[in-house]
Amino acid sequence: MVKRRVFIVEDHPMMQAAYQRLIANEPKLVLCGMAGSAAKALSQIVALQPDIVIVDVSLKDMDGLALTKTLIQSDKNLRVVVVSGHESAALEKEALRLGAKAYLPKRKIHQFLTLVNTVCAE
Repeated sequence: MVKRRVFIVEDHPMMQAAYQRLIANEPKLVLCGMAGSAAKALSQIVALQPDIVIVDVSLKDMDGLALTKTLIQSDKNLRVVVVSGHESAALEKEALRLGAKAYLPKRKIHQFLTLVNTVCAE
C-alpha cells in the first residue's frame, strides 16, 4: 500500500502534536514534514513533494489563505486542506475559491483523518 505523504503547516505546538498522533495512527498516511511558519513551509514543501498539505489559516508570518494561494499557483495538483480555529462560512468559501480541496474547523478535529483520506482519494 502506498502511503500518502502529509505536510503540516501549523504554528501551535499542541496542534502539531495532535496532527502527529493522528497521522501516526493512520496506516494510509505518513507525516513527511512540518513547519511552524509559511516561510519554512514554502522551501520544505518544494523539497519534500507531499501529496497533501494541511495549512492553518492563522500563521504568524503569512495568512494561511495567502499561503494556500501560493502553493496552488506553484503546483496545481497539490491538495491543500485549510484548518481554522474559527468555524466560518466566509473563510471556507474563500479557501475553496483559492483552490483548497477542503476546510476544517479545528473543533472538528475528530473528522481530520476521514477528510484527509477523502481528499487524497480524489
